[in-house]
Amino acid sequence: MKKTPRADALKTTTVFLILLCLCRPVFSKTYVIQGEQTVWFEITNPTGVMFIPTYKSYSFTQEVVENTPARKVVKIHSLASQFNSSVEFPIPDGWLFENSTPYLVADKNIQINDPKIKELAQSLTKDKKTEYEAVIAVVNWVGDNISYDKTLKLPEDALSVLKNRQAKCTGYSNFTLALLRGVGIPAREWIGYLPPQSKWTASKGEGVLHAWVEVFYPDAGWVLYDPQITHHFLDPYHILLQISGEGMNAIKAQWDSGEIETIFDTKYKILKNDDQTKIVDALPEPERDVYARQVWEQKFSVLLGVVKNEQGEIINKGAAYRWIGKEAKGHQLTKKGDFALYGLEPGTIKYSVSAPGYKEKFQELTISKKDVYQVTVVLEKGSGLRGVVKHRNGSPLSAGDVVIYDKKTELGTPYRINKDGSYTADSVNPGVYIITVENLKLEELTRTEFTVKDGQNTLNLIVE
Repeated sequence: MKKTPRADALKTTTVFLILLCLCRPVFSKTYVIQGEQTVWFEITNPTGVMFIPTYKSYSFTQEVVENTPARKVVKIHSLASQFNSSVEFPIPDGWLFENSTPYLVADKNIQINDPKIKELAQSLTKDKKTEYEAVIAVVNWVGDNISYDKTLKLPEDALSVLKNRQAKCTGYSNFTLALLRGVGIPAREWIGYLPPQSKWTASKGEGVLHAWVEVFYPDAGWVLYDPQITHHFLDPYHILLQISGEGMNAIKAQWDSGEIETIFDTKYKILKNDDQTKIVDALPEPERDVYARQVWEQKFSVLLGVVKNEQGEIINKGAAYRWIGKEAKGHQLTKKGDFALYGLEPGTIKYSVSAPGYKEKFQELTISKKDVYQVTVVLEKGSGLRGVVKHRNGSPLSAGDVVIYDKKTELGTPYRINKDGSYTADSVNPGVYIITVENLKLEELTRTEFTVKDGQNTLNLIVE
């Protein structure tokens, strides 16, 4: 949720939002991960669980630890240690191992010899000194310039993806492989599954088939990339089913023929999740959010916090906000009550923490050097505001926002209006506020002044 300054007219609000969208984001985009995470999945199907391979590399391990025809337990471990590679680019002759060279060739979906593919690949990597720099240039460009094909109907070969600038995950992989192979970098496709309960799953409650890539570094081995979300890092919610060129062709055949639906009869359950990862840095590129292992020394500071009440109990519902001027971007609290604010430069930063039923707390932190700062934020019991928004004829307003502006700071927070017209603002400090109702077009329908007192407050609103 974004907090915004009070707008005195719709015109002002509209202009402000347009400017906000056109300006370069002030919040970082590459979240640098450190630590390790292990997830144990129980996979069951009464008619038999598909073949699941074992795989091991330095940073990603998948192992079937229990195996019966109708049930498998799969343990996946992801290690986010610092990534180190100093291979020159172009990769010198004689540096590639024999088992990597098959992943330099073209096929019907990876047209590395097409002039348009070659021209783009060379332009993206022409000034790069190391293989790492070349790979990052390619995956950043793919992620920033290719959007997801919501029609699910466009061709998935690399040349079509370049033409349409849209793709599903297979198209992302084919296009990435074509660009990398086109400049002599071995890369191959993984096919797998993102199970339910994964933080990466597109649809709540459903798993999705997925494809991603693996890149070969002569001094670091095979390194995983998901062009849509991760760099030289893969979280343990990616279950491997097949690596292109490494057998396991039953899954590939089903994928290509459209018969893969049988996989969805399989049930996935997380038995255990041991997450020891944390965000330790953040970088301003690319233009979308990605997660990555640390490569260079830390460039920015990070604030790690935990939120508790006055009794010392963890608060795990709410958000922490990083303020820049009168703009703030929220980061949801984790189940452990943690939050992280990243990409912090030297100077004094302002942040706040709010949670339902507690007073919002504002604090400042002085950043003197690149470091990981840790704080504990204690919230006091606060006030709340709730009510119902209705038309004059008594019917509820079923869409829009109640926006609560602090008269002193002119900062406003929107609260969604439910279908029955009700709204709830569970974290409002005592004080005087301007309360407005806005429809989905950001048109102000009513405005009133209201004093919030300690405890629960009720304000019903009428709109024309």
